[in-house]
Amino acid sequence: RGQGPIMLFNKAFFTLADVPAIVVSALLLFTDRGPNLASAVFGDIDTLLTEPLAADRPFQAWLIFGGITLYFLKVFFWSWTYSHSNTVGVGSAIFVALGYHLFVVLSICLAAYQANRMPTTWEIANGAAVFCIALLHETLADRELADFKKRKTGGLLQYGYHSICRHPNYFFNTFSFPCIALMSGSYPVFALWVFVQVFWAHAQSGVALETYMASKYGAEWESYCKSVPFFFPKFGDLINVLIFKHVGVKSTESTKMN
Repeated sequence: RGQGPIMLFNKAFFTLADVPAIVVSALLLFTDRGPNLASAVFGDIDTLLTEPLAADRPFQAWLIFGGITLYFLKVFFWSWTYSHSNTVGVGSAIFVALGYHLFVVLSICLAAYQANRMPTTWEIANGAAVFCIALLHETLADRELADFKKRKTGGLLQYGYHSICRHPNYFFNTFSFPCIALMSGSYPVFALWVFVQVFWAHAQSGVALETYMASKYGAEWESYCKSVPFFFPKFGDLINVLIFKHVGVKSTESTKMN
C-alpha cells in the first residue's frame, strides 16, 4: 500500500469510479426507482415496501445514505492521500468500484424494502457507534502506515496499530458495511457482509499482501508473524486501541510501554 509515485489519473479514476455508488443509493432511497427495482427483484410479496423509503421512513433513509456517503468519502480521502491506487490497475478499480461497491449499495438499499422495518433504537445506537469508531481507527491505521513510509526508516512497521494485528486497516474496514446493513433492518444482509468482509481479507486481500511481504522481508516478516496475529487482535490490545493508546506511537519500544 502506498507504493509508487502519485499518479493523477489513477487517483481521479478511483474517485470517479465510486461516484455511481453514491448516486445509485440516492436514487434507490429517495425516488420511485427503489421500490420499482425491489418489486422486480423480490416479486409481489405482501411485506414489500411499495413507496420510496424516504417517503415512508425518512430517518432510516438518511441513516443508510449517510453511512454510504461517509464510507465513500473515506475511500476518496484514502485514494488521494496514502492508498495503493498508484499501482492497482484500471481493471481492479472497475471491479472494486463498479462491481463490489455497487453490489454493496444495491444489496443494502434493496434489503430495506424487503425487510420493511425500522431498526430498533438499540440497533441504531450500536450500529452508528461501531461504524464511526471503526472508520476513525481505520483512517488512523492508514495514516500511521503513511507516516512510516514517509520517514523511510526501512524494515517493517511493527508498532502502534500494526502491533495489534498485521492488517489493522482490513480489520476495522470489516465493520462498515455490516453496520450500514444493520440500518436497513435486514439481519440476513447484515450477516452476509460480516461474512464477506472477513472472508475477503482471509482469502484475497490479506493473503496477497502477506505473500508480497514475505518475499520482500523474509525472516523479519516471519518473526513478526509469530508474535502478531493476522487479523483479529487480542481483546486487551483491542481495548488499548479503543482508548487511543496506539495513536501517535512512533516506535516498537513505545508500543511495549503502552
